[in-house]
Amino acid sequence: MIERTYDILGIHKFVTQPHVWRHAADDTCPRPSLYFPKIDDRNIWLSVDGNRALFYLVDLGDRTWEVHVSLAKDAYGNAVRFSRRAMSWFEQNICKGATFIANVERTHYAIVRVLKAMGFEYLGPWCIPITRNGQQIARDSYIYREQ
Repeated sequence: MIERTYDILGIHKFVTQPHVWRHAADDTCPRPSLYFPKIDDRNIWLSVDGNRALFYLVDLGDRTWEVHVSLAKDAYGNAVRFSRRAMSWFEQNICKGATFIANVERTHYAIVRVLKAMGFEYLGPWCIPITRNGQQIARDSYIYREQ
């Protein structure tokens, strides 16, 4: 089951799990205990199968949405299936004709494989300065778009 969620505490609990937080946060983020998600018409959260996966979609304008995916540990291996279901649900219920993009660090090989399996195409580097643990990682970030 896929549903839009407004459960700030549930999202917070999921996203701040160490296996999720280490990929979701950069040096501009507060400590996990001080993080609370944005929820409004431009920042949409979808829960898949009782929070086995969370999708965070950010409206970039012109029906283009940046998508972020977080999986529960027991959902590893289901990323493509969950992503296809969530994106289809989003297009049917939130934004018809949506275009999805993803900003992914080059070293996240599993995520890049998922994007390729879903038919996303590589568009090139995304030059937004991002630092994690004091090191700049923007040179390792790439943008993909759904074909």
